[in-house]
Amino acid sequence: MGVSGITIFADDLACDIRASFRDAIGNGLTAEQATSALCKEYESSVEDEEECTVFWLALAATQHKLGHVDKAVIAKALDVIKSGSDLLRWEDEGEKFVAARSNELEKLAKILNSAPPPPRKIPKRHLCTFEFQPGDIFSYRLLSGNSIVARVLDHSHDKGGQYGEINICDWVGSEIPPLEDLIAMPQRYTDEFKAEPLERQREVHPEFDGRMLLYSRNPRDNKHHDRYKFLGKFVPPPRNRRGMHGGQVLFGGWSHFDRYLEASFGLK
Repeated sequence: MGVSGITIFADDLACDIRASFRDAIGNGLTAEQATSALCKEYESSVEDEEECTVFWLALAATQHKLGHVDKAVIAKALDVIKSGSDLLRWEDEGEKFVAARSNELEKLAKILNSAPPPPRKIPKRHLCTFEFQPGDIFSYRLLSGNSIVARVLDHSHDKGGQYGEINICDWVGSEIPPLEDLIAMPQRYTDEFKAEPLERQREVHPEFDGRMLLYSRNPRDNKHHDRYKFLGKFVPPPRNRRGMHGGQVLFGGWSHFDRYLEASFGLK
């Protein structure tokens, strides 16, 4: 759990709970149904002495702001504030932090004791998708008219949807090479990585440099579909469970792809 400050949502767990509740309401659940779903999803946090206070405070604050309120959640959060149990995890930080957090809790209590606004309409979130499968090779036409080729190494998933993990072949041109050449072709490294001293390059995992997590936020809004083309299949390398280390790793949708290629590789 990451904590960056004393405010209610300066906490990764609190932000996750806020996002989960918004998604639940957007998917048509009532506040009570959403509460039940979140209690199951975050069961380990609900049962943890420290994290349970974060859970109830974040959930109550989110419900009240959106106007979708489960009265039992509001009561639970007010009990947490009154008991002072949330302040215990701040004691190691010193009196200054305890006092600042206490002030934040007092402000939240005042809000929770007031009437919530009318329920807000929360739109259903469009999950990210990716058009290609692991092992796919596809070309992409640059704004200049030349093409580059990318390989899909894997898929990544989270609550936001599915993302394609790709790297770029070390090639750019107008006539795409044969598939067997593309399969064996080395990856293209970013300009930033190539500028590093050789000793530094050896210290990191160069295979991760220049990888991008690419996605479509909403396939109907993807205006790049006429610029990419499936070329064939290859066998992707085994996934490195250590994660993506070293070099430059980017995350973005098709709308960011041209800027990414130019900024990272000088391709345009």
